[in-house]
Amino acid sequence: MFCYQCNTYWKVEKILCSNCAKQFYQGKVLLDWPIQHDIFAQFLWIPNEDANLHQVVIHYKNLTKHKPLSKYLINLEQWFYNIPNYFFDNKTEIIWVPVPSGSKRFVNHLVAEYMKTYFGGRVLDCLMKIGNLEQKQLPKSQRQNIAITLKPDFIKFDWSNALIIFIDDIITTGNTLKACWQAMSLNYVVSWHFAYRQKPKSPLLVEL
Repeated sequence: MFCYQCNTYWKVEKILCSNCAKQFYQGKVLLDWPIQHDIFAQFLWIPNEDANLHQVVIHYKNLTKHKPLSKYLINLEQWFYNIPNYFFDNKTEIIWVPVPSGSKRFVNHLVAEYMKTYFGGRVLDCLMKIGNLEQKQLPKSQRQNIAITLKPDFIKFDWSNALIIFIDDIITTGNTLKACWQAMSLNYVVSWHFAYRQKPKSPLLVEL
C-alpha cells in the first residue's frame, strides 16, 4: 500500500511507512487529575492542519469488522511495554474496556478485541453512555457532565485484581475517559487512543 503521508509505496500493510512513522507524534496526554494516569495517543491530530490525517481519522472511526484494522495500529509493542510497571503491581490479568460511544460506531470494540488477541487478557463491554448524543454534539458547558455508567450485569463485578485498559478513538478534553474511571471506581487510568485532538493554539498537554 501507499503511505498516506508521503505517498510512497510501502510494502508493509500500514498507513505510514517507517520513515514517516518515526517523524509522527506518539506520546502521552497529561491531564490535571488526582489519580495516576498513563494516557497514550497514537497521533497528534490538529484539525484543519493535516487534511490527510483528517481523512484517516474519518476512515478509522467508521471501520467495521469487514475492513482491515491492523494497518491503522502503529508500534503497539512500544506503547504496551512502556506502560509503567507500577500499574501492573498485584494484577493477575488485563481487561480491555471499550469506551462507549453515542453513535453506532464499533471501532473501540474491534480494537479491544485486537488488543486481547495481541497481548492477551479479555474484553469487557461493561460501560454504557446515558443518552444518545455524541460528545461533539454537546455544547461546551455540558461536555464536563457527560454521563457513563456500568451496565447492570457488571454492577457487582470484581476487577480489583485486573489492570483495566480503556480503548477509545479520540481524546480531546478527557471528560469521557474521566466518566469511565469514575463509573468503575478506579484509582488509576490506563488508556490507548488513536489520536489526541488538539485545537489550534491551545496548550500542548503532551509529554513526548
